Amino acid sequence: MDTSIAFTIIGTALTVVGALFFLFPVAVNEKVMDPLSESAVRPAAALRSVLGGTAIWSGVVALMCRSFPPDQASTLLTAFGVGMSLLLVSIVGIKVRNFVDEIPYPPIVLFVVLTGIAFYAA
Repeated sequence: MDTSIAFTIIGTALTVVGALFFLFPVAVNEKVMDPLSESAVRPAAALRSVLGGTAIWSGVVALMCRSFPPDQASTLLTAFGVGMSLLLVSIVGIKVRNFVDEIPYPPIVLFVVLTGIAFYAA
């Protein structure tokens, strides 16, 4: 796979997910979490917004690096792959550490696919 295509896919996916988290944090929390107490809604939305901002900037970095020469692109895609692998470990870790009863599968699927693209294109 061409590195430019890989960066475009990764950047677009991260930017879209980040924008949803940033713009609609309360709605996202309602979909992915058990009902929160009234006192926890705003802090949880704040954390979800920050998570969204992080995904957006990661996506923007990927989109802005689409024209990198192959050797530099390969290094950056490897870094994206390693970073997303660490994120996958942290998602699985929320179950291992008993923070949730079930592992959320949509982000696992998303990051497995994006990690695969990053390592394959690198």
